Amino acid sequence: MGGGFIGSRVGGIVGQLEAFCVIENSISRGDIRDLSLEAGGLAGYVYPNASVQNSLSTSYVKATTLNKHGAVFGFVDSGAGTISNVFYDISAVELSNDYGTDSTGSPTITSYYMPQMKSNANFGALSTTYWSFVPGEYPTLAWRIGEETCDAGGSPFGGGQGTAYSPYLLCSLAQVEAINGADYSEKVFLMTDDIDMTGTTFAPMVNGFKGVFLGNYKTLSNWIYSSGVAQNSFFNTTFDAYVEDLYFDSMNITGNGVVAIVAFDNDNNSDSLFSNIKISNSSVDTSANYAGVAFSVSKGRVYDILGNNNTITVSNTTSFYVGGLFGGIGGNVTRRVQNLGGSVQCNSWCGGVVGTLTWNSVTGMSAYLKQVKSNTTVQSSTPVTWGNRSGGIVGAMNYASRLEDAYYEGTVGVKEWYGGLIGTHGGSAGTNAVDRAWVLVQLTGGTTCDGLVFGQDEGDTGVFSEVYADTQASSSTDMDGCGSDTGYTGANTATMQTAATYGTWPTEIWDLQNGDYPRFTWE
Repeated sequence: MGGGFIGSRVGGIVGQLEAFCVIENSISRGDIRDLSLEAGGLAGYVYPNASVQNSLSTSYVKATTLNKHGAVFGFVDSGAGTISNVFYDISAVELSNDYGTDSTGSPTITSYYMPQMKSNANFGALSTTYWSFVPGEYPTLAWRIGEETCDAGGSPFGGGQGTAYSPYLLCSLAQVEAINGADYSEKVFLMTDDIDMTGTTFAPMVNGFKGVFLGNYKTLSNWIYSSGVAQNSFFNTTFDAYVEDLYFDSMNITGNGVVAIVAFDNDNNSDSLFSNIKISNSSVDTSANYAGVAFSVSKGRVYDILGNNNTITVSNTTSFYVGGLFGGIGGNVTRRVQNLGGSVQCNSWCGGVVGTLTWNSVTGMSAYLKQVKSNTTVQSSTPVTWGNRSGGIVGAMNYASRLEDAYYEGTVGVKEWYGGLIGTHGGSAGTNAVDRAWVLVQLTGGTTCDGLVFGQDEGDTGVFSEVYADTQASSSTDMDGCGSDTGYTGANTATMQTAATYGTWPTEIWDLQNGDYPRFTWE
C-alpha cells in the first residue's frame, strides 16, 4: 500500500524495480503527485528482466508532464521480464497514459473505470489463493482477511499478533473497546465481523490512533456518545494512521466541543490516510466550531468517502465551519467524495460536504477537493439567528484552495451570503480556484447575496473555469450573488444536458451523455 510520495523514481509499491526482481499479487492505493521523473502507480522504473504480475493500482497519480510518468509505471526498460495481469483504475489518475511515453518496453496493462474495478468478473486471472473478492468492492489480498479464526471471547483481541501478516482480530464489542487507552503505534487491526456498539462504554481514543485499521468492509453501528470534552470522535487525532474499508451506521455523537464520528483531526506533522469510508444514518450535534459527520478537520488524505442520510446540527448560534462530512479540510488531497441525502443545519460557513477549505499552517499546503457530489440540504439552524456563508458543497474557500470536478443538486436555504456550490471565497491570502463543476440548486433562504455558483467574494478574486449552472431548472438566474467574477456560465436544461457543452472535460473522470447532466465515471 503506497501513498504520499513526491520526487523521482517513485512508485506506490517500489521506486526502482531492479533486474530479476518481482512485484506479484500487490495493490497500491496511495497518492503520487507533483513529480519530476519516472513515477507510476506501482513502480517508478522497471529494469530489464524485472517482472510485475497479478497486481493492481488504484493510486491517485498526478504529473505535470507525461514524460516518464504513468498510471502504473514511469519507465519500463527494454528487455523487461513478464508484465501480465496488471490493472489500474483510470478514474483515479490525472494522466492519459499507462506508462511513460518514452518507454522502450511494451507492457500489457488493462485500465478500468471504478465500476469495472469493483466487478469481480473482470479479475478471473487473479488466483483466489492470493485474492479475495467482495461484491461491489475492489479486489483485496486474501492474506489480509486473516488465516486465523477470530475468537469472540478472546482478550484483549480475538487473535493475531498486530502485524500485517497477522493482524489483531476484532469480532466483539469488548475487543473494539480494548483498543482505547493503549498505545498501539504501527499495530495492525482487522475486523472480521460487523460489530454492534449498543450499550458500549467506548469513549473517543484518549491517545488518538497511530496504527492500521482494516475495516474489511465491516460495519460499526449504534455508538451513542455524549460529552462536554474538547474532542469527540472514534479515532480522535490520528498520527500516520491508515484506515480503510470501514463502515459506520446509526452513530449518534453529541458534544459541547468539536464533534465528528470518524476522526477529530489528522496531526499537522503526520500523513494519515483514510480510504473507502462510509457513514450512514448517523447524526452529529455540536455547539463548537469545526464539526462534520465524518471528520472535524482533515489534514491527511481521504479517498472514496460516502455519506448517506446523515444529519448535522449546531446548537450554538456562534458556531461556524460545519460540513456534511468535514468541518474543514486543510492542506491535503481529498477525492471521490459523496454526501447524499440528509441535512446540515448550521449558522455560518457551512457546506453540504465541507465547512471550509483552508491550508495547513505547518506544511504550507492548501486544500484540494476533487471529484465530489452532493444533494444534501443545507439550511439555517432553528431558530434562525444568523445563517450565512454557506454552500451546497463548500461554505468558505480560503488560502488558495481548489475545488475541482464537482456538482450539486439540492437545496440551500440560509439567511444571507450563500450559493449553490460555495458560500464565499477569499478573506485570506491566495487565489481560490473552481474548475469543471455544475449546479442545479433551489435557493430558498433570504435574498441577500445568493447566487447559483457562490454568494459573495470576501477580499480576492476567485478563478472559475468551465463552471455551469442550470438557470432554467434552478430557482434563480443570478450566478454570483454579491460577487463579480468570471468563468461560469448559465444555461437552460437542454444545453446543460448536451455532452458537447462539456467538450474539454476529461472522459476518464466524467461520463458525458446527451439527455443527462454530467456524471462521474465511478458512479
